[in-house]
Amino acid sequence: MRRLLWSLGFRAGSAGLAIALLACTAAGPAARPAVQQAEPYRVGITAALTGPLADNYAPVYEAINVYVQRLNDQGGINGHPVQLLVEDDSGDGTKANSNATKLIQQEQVSLLVVTSVSATYGPILSTARAANTPVFFASVCPREAFPPADPWVFCSGSYGALYDPAYAIQFIKEAARDAVSLGLVAQDIPLSRTAMDYAAQVAGEIGLPVVSRVTVPPTATDYTPFATQLQQAGANWVFAHTPWSTEIGVFDALQKLGWRGNYLLWAHQPAEEELTRRKSDALYALAGNALFAENLPIHQEIRAAVAKYKTTYPIEHMAEGWSAALALEQGLRNCGWPCGPRELRAAFNQLQVDMKGLRGGPLTFSSDNHYRTKVYFKVYRWDSQQNRIVTARDWAGLDVVPGL
Repeated sequence: MRRLLWSLGFRAGSAGLAIALLACTAAGPAARPAVQQAEPYRVGITAALTGPLADNYAPVYEAINVYVQRLNDQGGINGHPVQLLVEDDSGDGTKANSNATKLIQQEQVSLLVVTSVSATYGPILSTARAANTPVFFASVCPREAFPPADPWVFCSGSYGALYDPAYAIQFIKEAARDAVSLGLVAQDIPLSRTAMDYAAQVAGEIGLPVVSRVTVPPTATDYTPFATQLQQAGANWVFAHTPWSTEIGVFDALQKLGWRGNYLLWAHQPAEEELTRRKSDALYALAGNALFAENLPIHQEIRAAVAKYKTTYPIEHMAEGWSAALALEQGLRNCGWPCGPRELRAAFNQLQVDMKGLRGGPLTFSSDNHYRTKVYFKVYRWDSQQNRIVTARDWAGLDVVPGL
């Protein structure tokens, strides 16, 4: 696992990392004297910056970090800088709980941002609820953010354990040229199993036969047995909704076996790089954020910010964190000043964020829906004739409804 070197500097110890973003280093302390002297918005972050799954979560933090540096360089929000206090939990629930306790009780943050694995969610939420502090998930959304939502839980993550498979299965039905024999790939973790259970349910409702379901242990390194099962069952379309290493690992194993079907996976951060590297017309990526291959104005904006403030991870990994940062800024602006936990919760309850083309529509919260009122998807694939990534299906939305 690569070591993450944060451009702004760090203080490392048993408690993790603490980074205060009061202004961009390029601007210097005297560049924005009014902002420097103003009391900051204090935002805590617990993140899997290290550990086996850091590559999935650290880029989200990096994007937020860059966004806030740029924001403070431009004068902050309502005349106040944004101060990020970040702690590394390594994806460990005990560490995450300690981080949440420190950030809420000692640092007295108004908001706790989480970009870490689902195993950390329970401890974090328990601590935050006891202190009446809002929690903002910037990666995978917990059940508590969906309607009817927990009053203190919000989420900008593009993933949705039930909405993703609902759209994916419908896309496969519409895109297939021949009769579909569907294979499903899950990892043996709760969110992935839930997604595949629902995928199987939706497939049955719309008349797509599921010929094989494989559940891959998180520790697997050889995906051949699972690919063999899918091939021998006669699957000609496969949908995978797992962490990246598993979903792409099963695809690669199928390719080595000479499988000639089509494969749809969730577009995690490495998807754009890996579609380009594999150059396979059979590989489709279901995305919640627009890929940088489109080079939209928002992508150019992110490129410019990353070039100035620097990140460890590639630019293609920044979209999820940038989406979260857009929502964070709007929430703080709506909150005004002073902005304590209760005021910030009220501001998020009425949040509407222009995603600037990074997603298919605005991110909108309501008092009982802290995920979004509509979730948008786009499907990409590699086109060997054009030698580039192309859009296989443009943005389409699903209404978010209570109880799903």
